[in-house]
Amino acid sequence: GQGHCITGFTLTAGSNYTGLFRYIQKEGEVYNLSVRGVLEAESTHSGLGLIAGCNYGIISNSYADGDINGGSEAGLIAGLNETSGVITNCIASGTIYGSHLIGGIAGNNQGSITNCTNHSNVNTIASSNDINLSSIDVEATLTDILTTENAASVTDIGGIAGTNDGLIRACVNDGAVGYQHVGYNIGGIAGSQTGFVEGCTNYGLVFGRKEAGGIVGQMEPNSVVQYTEDTLQKLDRELDVMQGLLDKTYN
Repeated sequence: GQGHCITGFTLTAGSNYTGLFRYIQKEGEVYNLSVRGVLEAESTHSGLGLIAGCNYGIISNSYADGDINGGSEAGLIAGLNETSGVITNCIASGTIYGSHLIGGIAGNNQGSITNCTNHSNVNTIASSNDINLSSIDVEATLTDILTTENAASVTDIGGIAGTNDGLIRACVNDGAVGYQHVGYNIGGIAGSQTGFVEGCTNYGLVFGRKEAGGIVGQMEPNSVVQYTEDTLQKLDRELDVMQGLLDKTYN
């Protein structure tokens, strides 16, 4: 990048994995690059990013500013950050919206995202959250209509990543995330996650219908806390020991 800025960049996705670079391979490295532009996609397209559609390599000290409209698995820096992918010290601003796996930095993070900041608004536009009435059975009961399965299909929306299976560390989000009463798994840092989130801060407003949180909307797998005894049980056991010692003393 050498500190250069690409402006006026416009793309219309004709297939999956679309960006300035469709793929950055494991040996690929992008440093000190700024991209300002617009990426338009159909709802059937996935892997959308202003810098990379899919990243296996390194994206560092780079900046993406613009709009991504439509599709899924989309982020202003990269659509998909693969297991070997590293996104570090990057900044995103603008707006982005889609249906599934939408994040300010990356839509789907399976690698690592560190020291990144998102200023963009993620899925805050009403037009991106339309309910598909064709999925509702007109003969269904009111209870059936109100079930979550018949709501708008907007899932896994996050300020940093839509979903995280890898590592998100020391990242900051101050953009708004989500639309009121719409969407599942909405989080200020990650919409859903099975990986690691460490040392992150969210200042942005978070909206959703279900599983919405300031840091993570839904965290899986479910944690199970097991213990053999609590404090009161320990105290009761120690009192029994003390009583036994007192009995021996008196005898």
